[in-house]
Amino acid sequence: MIFGRRGFFGYAVRPTGDTYWFSNFAQPEEPARGSLEAVDGAAYRQQLLALHRDDPPEVTRILQAVTGNIGAYAVYDILSLPRWQRGAVCLIGDSAHAVGPHVGQGAALALDDAFVLAKCLRDLPDPPTAFVTFEGLRRQRAERVLKQSRRTGEQKSPTGWLGRKLRNLILPVFLRQGANATEWMYAYPLDWEERIPYLGDLPD
Repeated sequence: MIFGRRGFFGYAVRPTGDTYWFSNFAQPEEPARGSLEAVDGAAYRQQLLALHRDDPPEVTRILQAVTGNIGAYAVYDILSLPRWQRGAVCLIGDSAHAVGPHVGQGAALALDDAFVLAKCLRDLPDPPTAFVTFEGLRRQRAERVLKQSRRTGEQKSPTGWLGRKLRNLILPVFLRQGANATEWMYAYPLDWEERIPYLGDLPD
């Protein structure tokens, strides 16, 4: 993970040499709908090379090695909807609480949602009651994760030279403290049996 001067860059290399990477950077305005689908891969690579020109050399090497198209996506999150359910309709996962990629919890939240919703539908008398119960069980955690993701994303934003110097000095301490502060998110036990006795085990 590299806090670049104009953007945030991350990559992972497999033993085979295949490299997975991403670049996050802020823009002053939201991209027009459909504009990112038409991005030319070669031109976009040049834009990214310019964006990361003052960052560590491995970033440039990775971008120069790209031969195919580059996916470009705007990052959105939905901090809070007034409600997730109404009558016979219930939203789960990103449709209820879309979260940016900054804490890696989007899929985890959706899987937790599916598990808890299945138990509610099985153990409660009708879908509307199950949906209301499901939202009551899941909303607080989902919104806490969303807020954490937004804070983490804001910390990736480029700062002035002084801000970068201070960040780099305190980053080791910050990472250790951050790991402790976010244990609630990454070490989350889905122990609904203890919390809600009337929801039993799902069958194998």
